[in-house]
Amino acid sequence: MYKLSEKIKLKYLIIGLITLAFFLSVASSLFSIYQRSIYLLEEQSLDKNRVYAQKLSQIVDLYLDETIQVLGYSASKIADKMEDEELLNEEVIRLQKQQGSFNSVIIADPNGLMLEGAPEKYALKGKRITSKEGLLQLENQKISISDPFRASTGKLLITVSYPIFSSDGQYKGAINGSVYIHESNFFEKVLGEHQYQDGTYVYVVDSKGRVIYHYDKSRLGLDVSENKVVQRIEKGESGAQFVINTFDEKMLAGFSPLEKTKWGVIVQTPRKAAINSVGKQVLTTFYFELPLLLISIIVVLALAAKITKPLQQIAVITENSVNESEMGNLNSLNAWYYESL
Repeated sequence: MYKLSEKIKLKYLIIGLITLAFFLSVASSLFSIYQRSIYLLEEQSLDKNRVYAQKLSQIVDLYLDETIQVLGYSASKIADKMEDEELLNEEVIRLQKQQGSFNSVIIADPNGLMLEGAPEKYALKGKRITSKEGLLQLENQKISISDPFRASTGKLLITVSYPIFSSDGQYKGAINGSVYIHESNFFEKVLGEHQYQDGTYVYVVDSKGRVIYHYDKSRLGLDVSENKVVQRIEKGESGAQFVINTFDEKMLAGFSPLEKTKWGVIVQTPRKAAINSVGKQVLTTFYFELPLLLISIIVVLALAAKITKPLQQIAVITENSVNESEMGNLNSLNAWYYESL
């Protein structure tokens, strides 16, 4: 026999199931939006960093090219006047102060003897180039940009070298501009202002995977050759990818090699910073759709009540039929009992 409480339970059970299905559908939709938003933000960040890395690598190449041209102008100016000490002194001082990129400038003969140098505080004049990298640049007699090496002064530096040839083609030596890695403003001119509130930053690696520019100077000289992005740069590739850096941080990195040298520019954003706004976006979507959700809930509840109404009627009819049947059986039993007496 169906009781009223059982009919009520049936009604609310059906309404509850329909409502639960509705809310699960909404939750699934919001979760899908959340996942999709994360994917889109990651892709946008990767693409942004890829494009920006390519742009910065081009800017650094142009800056290096400009620097080489400046050295070339000085080399042509002194090529036939290597004995003019006053002219040589004027040129190294002008380059070191005017260019503003070099920590020191020297003019050396083919044997590595420094004929002149600036600034004066380093007392470079009269000394010899002893580093393997510096001597190799002189020997090659070509325009070159070295990877970082430690000079006899103990400083870690990069040298941009321009050969000096006289008008009759004789090799007279080279004019070198040196960038001291831990003291330089060479890269700051191009990259120093490219730090962002979302944690995005730029760094540069040499051909061996060592950091030669980073806003955090404590990372200068750090070997990051195991980084997958750096390994791709060493192959001459450019692009973007998810990577975990040497500090076990998840990063979204864009990267691009330079044309003038085998260095690479990397622009990367912490993943947690890139997707930080996802929760806000989902909540905004939820609040925007809340009126529609409330209307939908009311409609669902109304439909559920309408659906359960026929079931209630069937239950009542069934109960009445059962009651009538029971009463009929009871009457028959009573009649039989009295007849048997």
